[in-house]
Amino acid sequence: MKKLFPLFFLGAAFGIVEGAVVVYLRPLLNYGKEDFSLNIFNAEFLTATQRMLLQTEFLREAATIALIGAAAAAAAASFFYWASYFVFTFAVWDISYYVFLKIRLGWPASILDWDMLFLIPSPWLAPVLVPVLISLIGVALSILSVKTLDYCGRVSLRFYHWAPVLLALSLWIISFLNNGGQGMAARHGSYSWFLFITGVILSIGSGALFYRDFLMRHKSWMFK
Repeated sequence: MKKLFPLFFLGAAFGIVEGAVVVYLRPLLNYGKEDFSLNIFNAEFLTATQRMLLQTEFLREAATIALIGAAAAAAAASFFYWASYFVFTFAVWDISYYVFLKIRLGWPASILDWDMLFLIPSPWLAPVLVPVLISLIGVALSILSVKTLDYCGRVSLRFYHWAPVLLALSLWIISFLNNGGQGMAARHGSYSWFLFITGVILSIGSGALFYRDFLMRHKSWMFK
């Protein structure tokens, strides 16, 4: 559990870096508007400069994921530890990003405001509430996993422990990519709440099964 503390600060710091990049980019991608509103492009109307900026963003996003993965690998003693550390750091990064933008820009005005979450391989779009809730679930599940590994040393996962989480991730990604090719114009459409809620149920259910199988008999150490 001790390794989660430096990873927390790493994730929070990169959330601020990510937010700062957004502060710089929004005026450049808002069709000349000198503000920080989220009126980001439709792909067919991009200028050459905007395309160059987005290509650079692809590289920056990939580099950030690689850095988080490398930091998790440096802290991990096994693949399961690595996956837990990666999810934890990524989730903290995501949450701190929105906290920074709220403090710095007053955005989002509402948790239902739409955001462009990611650009690889095409724009991921969703209301802000969605990635924040997913990140909170990720923090809870990763802490649960790390605490279990610290106590048990090794765990033998069954299909029903990990398959629901992978299915939930797949459903969430599909919900983000729906109409992603339309850029932020797609935010005027409807988000796939059914896919999101199904993913939430699957991930929480998986965590509950994990708790039942590995932790329920050892409640005394949960808060040590």
